[in-house]
Amino acid sequence: MLVFVGMIRPPVILEAQTSTNWSEPVMVSPKEPDENMTTLSYPDVATDLQGNAHLFWSGGRELISSRSGGYDTVVHCQIEAGVCLDWSETIALPWYAGASPTIPAPIIDSQNTVHLLHRGVNGEIVKARRINYEQVHLDDIEKIDGWSTPKPISEHADSSYSDILVDNNGILHATWSEFLPPLYLDDKGNAVNEDGSSHPCGFCAEIFYRKSTDYGHSWSKRVNVSQSAMPSDKHQLVIDDHGVLYLVWEEGPNLYGDRLTLPIGSSISRSTDGGRNWSKPTLFLFRDDAPQKITIGIDQHDHVVVVWGSAQNKGLYYQVSRDKGLSWSPAKRIPDLVYRAVNPLLDENDGLHMVANGVGHLHLVFVGQQRGDEKEENSVFHLSWDGQSWSEPNRIFKAKMHLPERPRIAVGNGNQLHVTWLVRNSKLIEVKEQDFKVWYASGKTQTPAQTPVAKLIATVTPTSSPTPVTPTPTVHVPTVTPTVDPEILNRTIPTGAIESIYTDYDDIAAIMVSIAPAAIIIVLVVTVVRLARRRKL
Repeated sequence: MLVFVGMIRPPVILEAQTSTNWSEPVMVSPKEPDENMTTLSYPDVATDLQGNAHLFWSGGRELISSRSGGYDTVVHCQIEAGVCLDWSETIALPWYAGASPTIPAPIIDSQNTVHLLHRGVNGEIVKARRINYEQVHLDDIEKIDGWSTPKPISEHADSSYSDILVDNNGILHATWSEFLPPLYLDDKGNAVNEDGSSHPCGFCAEIFYRKSTDYGHSWSKRVNVSQSAMPSDKHQLVIDDHGVLYLVWEEGPNLYGDRLTLPIGSSISRSTDGGRNWSKPTLFLFRDDAPQKITIGIDQHDHVVVVWGSAQNKGLYYQVSRDKGLSWSPAKRIPDLVYRAVNPLLDENDGLHMVANGVGHLHLVFVGQQRGDEKEENSVFHLSWDGQSWSEPNRIFKAKMHLPERPRIAVGNGNQLHVTWLVRNSKLIEVKEQDFKVWYASGKTQTPAQTPVAKLIATVTPTSSPTPVTPTPTVHVPTVTPTVDPEILNRTIPTGAIESIYTDYDDIAAIMVSIAPAAIIIVLVVTVVRLARRRKL
């Protein structure tokens, strides 16, 4: 199914919305990392039951004395009063032949349990970057043995981006992009079909889905959602109040494909049965252009809203579905905003991100400029959707000789906004990742605060072990309901057939026959006794 959004650019009338007040941005990563630190990248943010923000990002260290050369880490810091209390490398993973960003994807549930997906090597396969799942309670996050045993949920080497959410029933839903090697290679190592013809996607990633109904102890069989002839990457997973899952992603280059190729469009798929089956992807296309870096949200009207950037005219566009993704409104441009110019060599960290607050208003963060200021440095912007229109943009962070990338946003207590992003020197392309910096800012909306309610969730006590365990898929056995074949109900019973049917009455007749002799004897005895008594009288 294709949706051609055309070049429709009608004016958009903005309703008056109160601007969000933002804090002064602060750098939360080490200002002067030591010479052994190898990575500072891919930040993400989640909020706990009390509304506090927790930042996670990729870290790593190079150890000359180590056999493997070093290790990759997931770095965590809790924000309090607008600053990072202290950052710590909570998960350490061995790496081989160079650093490998862990790209963490966190979510914190109503029990203050952190559920985390991240990239890491499989202990048995050198350089096999698989997606691992781990969990820990916030009280134990700094403990070495606090985290559960890593469970690889991807199956092949070289997986990359991932996303995770927890629904109202405590079910975990996970997605990730996974590199699929071609089935055939020619003598030069090029991907080919069985007949020797060139393969349309030699080294591509597909996006897969799994869920866990037992709190991460086991995971369902993986489902290939994207099933595309092109690379699929940079995705986001959301769920509405009715349990419908929506997944959006970018079609085109991927982390392991040809990064110099521009995207061809963006896609969406949905599942109405809890992730067991997914709809055929809908591809958003743009004439002479390509929607990219797509993000998604569900507003207070239960409408599905997607926002994406164009590759050529650098506009930000949005579309709305009022029937759960079956049809879409024409693309409309968000006025006076310019999306960050595409640079494939710098583009893997970039993207848009959108979440809903406590009353269903959507909050979008992106990197770009305001129209007319294209000569200005790129900035991190925020704007909100109230179900009818977009607010005026708020500039959260203005770069100076630096390039902000990959902003991520989370909501705490219904009205607290927490945003993190990555900054690098804009003059450098091939730059050491020690030069990356992680930043943070917070904002407060005018909507009322909401006190989260802790929900009881049946948990499986995690165990710690340095050896990854292959997950056992959850097998769902359906309840069988007996039914009657309609043909049997419509059949005519032959004459005399009823007499041949054995029923409970046959058992009663058999009993009567068996006790008849005894009954006759009893009657005779009683009769004789009575006659004898009469003679005596």
